[in-house]
Amino acid sequence: MSWPATPLALAIVLALAAACASPASQDVGEPLALNGIEDDDPVAADGVLASPSDGALSDESDTDQFTPGDPGGQAGTGSFVGGSPGTQSGTSSGSSAGGSAGGTSGGGSPTGSRTASGGTVNIGFQVSKNVTAAFAAVGAEGEPPEERAIVGALVDWANRNGGIAGRRIVPVIHETDATSGSFNTQAQAACAAFTEDQQVFAVGSSPVGGNDALLACLGQKGTPLVEQNHWLFDEPYYRRYPGLLFQPAKARPERWIPAWVDGLAEQRYFTDAVVGVVRFDAPAFERLATQHLLPRLARHGVKPAAHVAIRTPGGVSDFGAMAAEINNAIVRFRAAGVTHVMILENAAILSFFWMPQADSSGYRPRYGMSSASTPTTVSNQAPAAQLTNAVGVGWAPPIDVYDAQHPGSNPIWATCMDILRKAGLSTGYKSQGFYVHPHCDTVFFLRAAMELAPRFDVEGLRAGAAALGSTYLSPFSHRTYLAAGRMDGAAGWRAFGFDTECACWKYRGAVRPLP
Repeated sequence: MSWPATPLALAIVLALAAACASPASQDVGEPLALNGIEDDDPVAADGVLASPSDGALSDESDTDQFTPGDPGGQAGTGSFVGGSPGTQSGTSSGSSAGGSAGGTSGGGSPTGSRTASGGTVNIGFQVSKNVTAAFAAVGAEGEPPEERAIVGALVDWANRNGGIAGRRIVPVIHETDATSGSFNTQAQAACAAFTEDQQVFAVGSSPVGGNDALLACLGQKGTPLVEQNHWLFDEPYYRRYPGLLFQPAKARPERWIPAWVDGLAEQRYFTDAVVGVVRFDAPAFERLATQHLLPRLARHGVKPAAHVAIRTPGGVSDFGAMAAEINNAIVRFRAAGVTHVMILENAAILSFFWMPQADSSGYRPRYGMSSASTPTTVSNQAPAAQLTNAVGVGWAPPIDVYDAQHPGSNPIWATCMDILRKAGLSTGYKSQGFYVHPHCDTVFFLRAAMELAPRFDVEGLRAGAAALGSTYLSPFSHRTYLAAGRMDGAAGWRAFGFDTECACWKYRGAVRPLP
């Protein structure tokens, strides 16, 4: 595709094709002030940290040994709780938004009295609208499916296969236009739709747009969030909102940063390298860099020659100033002789700006990538010369590689794609997983967790999720492991590299444990 010519056009692509960050002064350490939303729920108050940055985080994720349970031995083909057709899961009543209930049953046998009455359950879905139109407006290639239609197809399928623990899903859909308003006001509108306009049991977020503001608001209301955007939700978020934040297919950055550095080292990325680190300046990125990334690099004898923090945009209007800072950083990296660049970011936002600006000045370093940079998004947009010899570490196949390069060993990924095709939503877009599989993960995870829940409420959801272990297989990860104290489920990573012949990413080697 052609690179967008103006900052506004690029901003539209970024807002729709990737998750957007919050202002530098606003993350979990300083709760967002959302007008019209009151902190009236005792769960939020009980779980608040005085200041997450005041104390050091646990070093458990900084170990070379994989200890919780035995997810490291999971081959990725374990039992599929909550989604696989063929196992009786109770009878749902009524009809979904997209079709009638009944039909094929699936999802494991329900346990406990919570399923006896059948009935319905309201589930909130945040979706992004006008994605295709926004792509066309900036000349981007591809035609991704609309998220509302994806949710409709999944809810229809789920209701024909037992709903959630025998209850028919009633979807409460809120559309977010990522090109309109600030990220915080968008979150406020979605939160109000789910907690004031209609009461929902849980919410699944869109993978497009957003920051940590939706969690801040729903957390105040005591509403569980299955978070699917790409903000770096580290341990302090989980401590602040215990039992309310779930990322069944993601990994807390404290867990993936060690794998990222070690995996790059195994690919000899640091050999004869002068390393530069660029990141956002929001508190989450600062603490992750100082407490995890830099110490892990030091283990391999690497001390960055340059380390630059770029302002974290709070909305589209901030993108121009951010781009100017990136240009200054590139000048600094070149002056320091940096040959290898690592970007600590969420959803390729920095990469979108950095790589075209670097290329225009003839600066082509070697990049060390991760799933946090959504590699397929980068390769869709960045000049190909920027990615020569780039390598990385990934835990999310649908955004690490294009559909054609997907390893195909995950039956749940295949189920998601089959639902998409049968609903007539499959398109020629080469990385549909960015849009499809997060919503699949939300639906399948809620089905799986509530099958094991002792009762149908928020505490039951937490208990059911903790009981899943490695039995839940997410369509968005290589392996999954969930337990008490671990609601971020990604449990495996693979090395990958950029193939210049196909202009695509390809995995290298076997799946490795992600502690």
